Amino acid sequence: MTVIAQSTGQQYRVRLREIEPETVTRMRSIVRNHLHLWGVGGESQPDVDNAQLVVSELLANVVRHTDGVCELCLSLADGTLTIEVRDQSSELPVAHEPAESDESGRGLLLVQALAQSWEVTPYEVGKSIMVSLALSGLPSSAPRGGAE
Repeated sequence: MTVIAQSTGQQYRVRLREIEPETVTRMRSIVRNHLHLWGVGGESQPDVDNAQLVVSELLANVVRHTDGVCELCLSLADGTLTIEVRDQSSELPVAHEPAESDESGRGLLLVQALAQSWEVTPYEVGKSIMVSLALSGLPSSAPRGGAE
């Protein structure tokens, strides 16, 4: 796995190459750490849990459906966490109701259930999936604007 990361203010961006299932685990930890640095979590751990789950599901789709190259961006502004994953696959995600016996296929349903909003933007090469999560557990002293 190759990682190129950048963190400024309340934004974190990482380019991942050769992403594997183990990468998803590492990224969950990085997401948790950045959210804690930004004052998210404290007494409201569900915000962090939800963000980690969304990142896990989106990156798992990269592992399963693409060549393993993507960019993950987290940004916090006005009490909303935006999670964006951009990959090089032109295949657009489709949420569907899996059969009860299916072992997979529920990831986008989870993302939809947790998201304030989500959208897919196709590009000439690849696509971007952007998910917004409303955060309930920001302490009053935490910055709610964009960059610090």
